[in-house]
Amino acid sequence: MIIVMKPSIKPDGEEVQLVAQLANRQAGIKLDVQHIEGATRSLVEIHLLGETARLGVELFEALPGVERVIRVQQRYRAVGRHEGRAEAVGFDYNGLQFTQDTFHIFAGLCAVDTKENVEATFKALQAVGIQTTRAGAYKPRTSPYEFQGEGAKCLPYVFELAGKYGIKVIAMEVLREQHLDEIRKALVASGNATGVMLQIGTRNAQNFELLKAVGSQNDFPVLFKRGMGITLEESLNAVEYVAASGNHRIIFGLRGMKTNLGDPHRNFVDFSHVPVVRRITRLPVCVDPSHSVGKKAIGTDALSDIHHVSAQGVVAGANMVLVDVHPHPALALCDGPQALSLEELPHFVEDLKIVRETYVRRVELATRAASKQPIAATAPDEVLQLARASIDGLDRRLIMLLQYRAQLMKTVAKAKADAGKPVRDEVREAAVFESRRLWANELGLDREFVDGIFEAIVDYSKNLQK
Repeated sequence: MIIVMKPSIKPDGEEVQLVAQLANRQAGIKLDVQHIEGATRSLVEIHLLGETARLGVELFEALPGVERVIRVQQRYRAVGRHEGRAEAVGFDYNGLQFTQDTFHIFAGLCAVDTKENVEATFKALQAVGIQTTRAGAYKPRTSPYEFQGEGAKCLPYVFELAGKYGIKVIAMEVLREQHLDEIRKALVASGNATGVMLQIGTRNAQNFELLKAVGSQNDFPVLFKRGMGITLEESLNAVEYVAASGNHRIIFGLRGMKTNLGDPHRNFVDFSHVPVVRRITRLPVCVDPSHSVGKKAIGTDALSDIHHVSAQGVVAGANMVLVDVHPHPALALCDGPQALSLEELPHFVEDLKIVRETYVRRVELATRAASKQPIAATAPDEVLQLARASIDGLDRRLIMLLQYRAQLMKTVAKAKADAGKPVRDEVREAAVFESRRLWANELGLDREFVDGIFEAIVDYSKNLQK
């Protein structure tokens, strides 16, 4: 059972103490207070462990400060959604937001090999507007004779160059607890020039001591890759070790399953699980097309398998793409055949933008279709709760879209300045209002209501361009 407290309640607040006192009077019940610093809101949750089936939810719902009580439906109680009752709040890290509504491309070196290649890669990322990357310092390999990564000695220049080129987050695999200390020390020495997302690779998906180690710290978020030879359920129970240890800033990664049924690809692509993970957990979902496919084969449509597989994940709602790039793939010391070249990076990024836009449009279409259907007969309070949850989700998407529009306006401002054009374009402004009115009319919205919204948006856009 999970007791969710109201937003204003603090973990050490009197209301939490009242819940604890009541829980402690129940035989065989233990409790665990969890404080989740989310991107959309902070949560205080009290997890009751033991024979909770005999406890009535009304026992705790009546207490002051309690927002709702959730009966746990999955074994992974901390990361599970429990039939949609648990809220997915995501997290903020180093100025970026990671939720089930955001999207990031982590393109970079599977294994750091030289400082020159790191700088060339980061410079190319900056050119296409990417602030997130991957850079493997510690590499587990199938053979002990293969390149194992540069280790801690590369961290100073990796972090320094990340700061130089505006990289805010680096996904970096760790193999043991010592690596966390090395990363932390190097980051401090760099003046915290960037941020690091600890990556748990597929070989360590059930290394429970490592999972507890990354879960017991809150300096870094965690990218957990599913085990290549275990079920999705087993992988979700494994990632629960991270959340149960106290770190809720987790992204769940899909990277393919080890089976010859996926031939000629390196692994059997499992990106159909993207909507499944989003539905049954609170976690943002990452896809790794490079390790799923294993080679950069080009199809008859001029698109590589990596492009197609990435699109499969993104159009299904993936929140992050982890992809290998290298200045000289043929000379890469690790997984060169699957790495995109820096010259191929702009096309890949633009392709994913198209796919992501398609996913957003699919969601909008589904939302419109659902809104035309009558809500099934159910208790009024439950109808109210479901409707409010849907409104909250829509408002969150609206804010995300406004943020994206603001970013585009900054691009427009720079383009105007470079071309020597004035900030205000009255013809364009008039066209914007007219087209929005037509769209509003098609959807049956009040014209004055839409005009008011876009007057505020246009005024804000003008200020951004000054």
